[in-house]
Amino acid sequence: MDDFDKVEASEILNQLGYNRYYDDAQNDNQESLMNLLNGFRIAMNDGLREKITGVGITPGYIDTIIGFGPEFQQANVEQEKMKNYWNEPSREASREYQSIYKEIIRICKVGAALFNDDPEKRDRYIFSRVLAKVSSGRTGQETEPDVEAAAEEE
Repeated sequence: MDDFDKVEASEILNQLGYNRYYDDAQNDNQESLMNLLNGFRIAMNDGLREKITGVGITPGYIDTIIGFGPEFQQANVEQEKMKNYWNEPSREASREYQSIYKEIIRICKVGAALFNDDPEKRDRYIFSRVLAKVSSGRTGQETEPDVEAAAEEE
């Protein structure tokens, strides 16, 4: 704005996309920033570059801004990929979960078989009830009273 008259400065900024995207880009709008960088890169032809560098802006500064476009676009693509898969465990974590699950199922089967004649103890080895008890502990819900702790208090 300081290097050109008002009309010419407005024309250049409009050509580069500043008038359209700059305010939103300043407010952390990624799409506007990407559009601004792409617009700058596309509009920066030899004539415009010559005009801008002619008033003292270094060509390296222009090249730096142009270089941000592909980097930002790649980062945006990676971010979108991560949004789709952020909550999926890795293969290693999935294998570990599966291993833990199999171990719990094995323990439940053995416990249920051992206490087949005692329904109260056998129920402690039913997987769905074990899972419910573990889950209720995570969500802050009440769990079943600890029978052993109650017996020790008496």
